[in-house]
Amino acid sequence: MTAAKQSCLLPKLRFAEFLDEPPWERLPLRKLAKRIIQRNFRGANLKALTNSAEHGVVDQREYFDKGIATNTDNYFIVEAGDYVYNPRSSAIAPVGPISKNEIGTGVVSPIYTVFRFRSDDNGFFAHYFRSSHWHGYMRRVSNTGARHDRLSITNDDLMRMPIPTPMLREQRKIADCLDSLDDLITAEGRKIDALRKHKQGLMQQLFPKPGEKVPRMRFPEFRHAAEWETKVLGTQGSFLSSLTGKTAKDFDTGDATFVPYMNVFSNAFTNTADLRSVNVADHESQRAVAKGDVFFTVSSETPEEAGMSSVLLEEIRNCLFELVLHAISV
Repeated sequence: MTAAKQSCLLPKLRFAEFLDEPPWERLPLRKLAKRIIQRNFRGANLKALTNSAEHGVVDQREYFDKGIATNTDNYFIVEAGDYVYNPRSSAIAPVGPISKNEIGTGVVSPIYTVFRFRSDDNGFFAHYFRSSHWHGYMRRVSNTGARHDRLSITNDDLMRMPIPTPMLREQRKIADCLDSLDDLITAEGRKIDALRKHKQGLMQQLFPKPGEKVPRMRFPEFRHAAEWETKVLGTQGSFLSSLTGKTAKDFDTGDATFVPYMNVFSNAFTNTADLRSVNVADHESQRAVAKGDVFFTVSSETPEEAGMSSVLLEEIRNCLFELVLHAISV
């Protein structure tokens, strides 16, 4: 393969009918879309929307169980199909999420950036922004703001973001493929939700209720066994130190790996195929994890989602865990 061919912007996997088509172009976002700056100066009674890292654009009243924004006169008006960037960073969205508004007309906070693609046929870009391919650019052009959880990036820099762009036919093919997978995931998700509810009900019977020492349901061979003991978690092992002293340039490079927040949030058993790389120098004192360690989430967008746990069942060399997690070695 020639050097010129290697430098072409080509995906590692391409549908057969596009193998002989030209390479993708790298276009600035401003060439594909325009910023929307219409504000709600007339105080129209439009629903306030939030761009959630986990759920995308949602109605504030449904997401927070109550209306949060009381004065939306200075908010941006967004239409269905517009894209919204929320500069708030989190474990789930380390540079903030960009999400397509599927809700309908509403208003969003003035700290958001709203843009609209010049073509209505833009499903490809909705999938692209769910990936992490654009995160590197955002880290390079931004600074962490006065609040450590918010990126400071100008609208001009955002709209200069380079976007890998195939021809429209290939965009549609990719979007259709990923849409069909989303549909399958949704269908399978319903089955998983039903199993989770069944499991949750079973767990209520298999574990003692608060104040009790015997579960309501016991396997036959343990029906006459002793009562359960209650022990303090901190006495069963030692808490570990998380990955510290890192800046954005240290991530997604280097030979070390770390367990990210979403891995713990999503998996009862740590998925070792879903680790991120980080650069750790030889002289650094960073505590590596070991088989049997248990990770906990200590924050989330909702109280119900904090305190999720995940157990590491494999030995992994030179692996750490993210700062927003806690871990105990038992």
